[in-house]
Amino acid sequence: MNLKAYGKYVIFEMPVLDQHTTTAGGIITLQDNRKHLPVKCLSAGKEVSQIKEGDTILVTVGQGQHVRQMGTDYIFLTEEDVLAVVET
Repeated sequence: MNLKAYGKYVIFEMPVLDQHTTTAGGIITLQDNRKHLPVKCLSAGKEVSQIKEGDTILVTVGQGQHVRQMGTDYIFLTEEDVLAVVET
């Protein structure tokens, strides 16, 4: 499925978390207490100025809007919710 971010949103695919539990309410609890994850930006809306598709970004676990499409979990964040762009 091809998702395209709209406006001020950034989309990334939720990584598989090896050591986690999910509560009945859908809250993900990490066993190793990681609070931030590096993920690859799949799409950035036209209002996003500092992040582009393909960038590796650092995000806080549990932030954003979670969407499941065809068995894949995606997270929608605003540019303000992204902590950093990882430069190589």
